[in-house]
Amino acid sequence: MKTKKILSTLICLLIVTSSFAQVSVNITSNPPVSCNGGLVLLTANVSGGTQPYGYIWSVYATTKSVYVDPKVTSYVDVTVTDKNSDTCTAQIFLNVDYIKIDSILEIHNGDSITLTPSGHGGVPPYTYQWNNGQTTHSIIVKSTIDSTYCVIFSDVNGCNDSACVSIIFNSLNELKTNNRVTLFPNPTDRYIYLEKNSNDIDKYFLSISDIQGREVLTKNIQFNDDYKLDLTSFKNGIYFLKLQNNKEITIHKIIVQQ
Repeated sequence: MKTKKILSTLICLLIVTSSFAQVSVNITSNPPVSCNGGLVLLTANVSGGTQPYGYIWSVYATTKSVYVDPKVTSYVDVTVTDKNSDTCTAQIFLNVDYIKIDSILEIHNGDSITLTPSGHGGVPPYTYQWNNGQTTHSIIVKSTIDSTYCVIFSDVNGCNDSACVSIIFNSLNELKTNNRVTLFPNPTDRYIYLEKNSNDIDKYFLSISDIQGREVLTKNIQFNDDYKLDLTSFKNGIYFLKLQNNKEITIHKIIVQQ
């Protein structure tokens, strides 16, 4: 990357013709990498030359900053032109970091269960954050207590994925899931909507826990179409929303970004 910046500066020196101070530009990325192909804000930082500046990006934008959602690792260029038609071009390398939890393996041993997430991608070293406060790769839990365990799997770039498993004390210790309820928008800055794929009127016990496993909201709800949930009092972060009744359990990760 250092070599590319030096070459870009040399090119700018050669093409400056009418401005006493040369036009110089560099590109910053926020966040530094694209996690799972997510949005990245690129900003052209210009010095020298004479304002106003014009911008031409290789992603077909003409503003100082531009959002991109790269699906593969790639380069992005911007050419800046000042009032006197002096130009300079800069380039940035966009790294796309994909990380994924494939499953949570359950190993039963008497009245205890060892839970181990299995994932791929990302850049090691990895970290693990369970909602019961533990930070090891695997955890051991008691199978005689109905509980939900969630883990966030993160890499060195801060990219992450999460998954949950519910341990139900019955003959199968099975995970029951409910695909009839969807949540949107997610991430959210204020409200989140629960939408059902059926017209049945169902009652649920709703609970929301933070990443440390602390319950921050519990309530009984009933709806047959959609339900509006107010999260304006929540701090920014990752939470786990759980819906449960006598027939099913569903767990969703929600992200609050205000």
